[in-house]
Amino acid sequence: MNFISEPHDVDIVIAVHQLTRPIERAVLSALAAGSPGQVRVIVVGHGLESDDLWSVLGGCPSDHVHVVKHVDGIRSAAGPFNAGLQAATAEFVGVMGSDDLLEPGSISSWVAQARQDSADAIVAPLRFQSGPMVRTPRLRALRRSKLDPVRDRLAYRTAPLGIIRMAVVQTQTLAFTEGMATGEDVSFSLRLWFGGARIAMGYPGKSYIIGEDAQDRVTQRRLPLDEEFAAFSAVLEERWFHELSASGRRSIAVKIARIHVIPAVSGRGAEWDWTGSDGMAVHHLLAELDAAAAGYAAPLSRADRALLEAAAKLPANARSMGEALNNYGRASRSDRLLTQKLAGNFLVESNARYFFDLKLAHGLARWTPRWAA
Repeated sequence: MNFISEPHDVDIVIAVHQLTRPIERAVLSALAAGSPGQVRVIVVGHGLESDDLWSVLGGCPSDHVHVVKHVDGIRSAAGPFNAGLQAATAEFVGVMGSDDLLEPGSISSWVAQARQDSADAIVAPLRFQSGPMVRTPRLRALRRSKLDPVRDRLAYRTAPLGIIRMAVVQTQTLAFTEGMATGEDVSFSLRLWFGGARIAMGYPGKSYIIGEDAQDRVTQRRLPLDEEFAAFSAVLEERWFHELSASGRRSIAVKIARIHVIPAVSGRGAEWDWTGSDGMAVHHLLAELDAAAAGYAAPLSRADRALLEAAAKLPANARSMGEALNNYGRASRSDRLLTQKLAGNFLVESNARYFFDLKLAHGLARWTPRWAA
């Protein structure tokens, strides 16, 4: 049964590819995140029969759940998420993983905030199921509304989690990139953050919860690096990216290098075979970053720069890559924090600037109740 008896404010799209996922838990948490009748959940079965999905949704109210069948034969969440967006009719839309949860009242809070701030999107605070918060994006001190994509480092939030006005999705023709093994949300979120939409950060305590109890999260699988980097290479070739300001392009490039390239290289380690396709994939992506955003590496730490400079020479220097990785693992705190040139530490993307903003935010937060009294 797919029927909703009254208008709703938010459609939450959940893509599911296995009946063994905790989909009922995800749906019930999304419904509990809104006030009665405020939320509809669109469950998109990726290659699954609708009747089979309903069999695992027995505890969910059928008048607030819409099941969509999607078949494309592609191992990617992009297709089912796009199918869910096409089925959405509410003022706001959001996406959610089948292993994840929303805190009670979170959607109601986001909707109220979006209307109060005239925001086009509310970025959901993230925390792990075990408790720790995810500190992305790297916002300026006490900044919550009218976020700037560069100064508030919005590129660090890859997944577009929270709620978005459906009108913005349609106007900007936002869609997940189909055919990608991973990173299908990269272009979607970056175009949203850097496309002129009014972005606000959701209030603490109303979080999107990343489920950790699933035995096989697709996003945790290790892929060949040409597949892992494909979404970033695609973004660097898109027209909208080249139409950004130089600071916008550098902001995205820094995030790709710091959050994706460096962990991919250091995580595989000195014993990895860097002579083949993985080494070539690293070389190509770093060359693309240099071409697309000249000077992007200025705010990176000395340790990060040294590792990237060695990685840029792959696969030719595969033997010396082991030494570079060992040096990276032994890098001092100052080498991990400070940039090669003094001026780089004052750039918005530097680690020193980020930790200064973090300390400032903590200090100001202690005084905020006095100001508000």
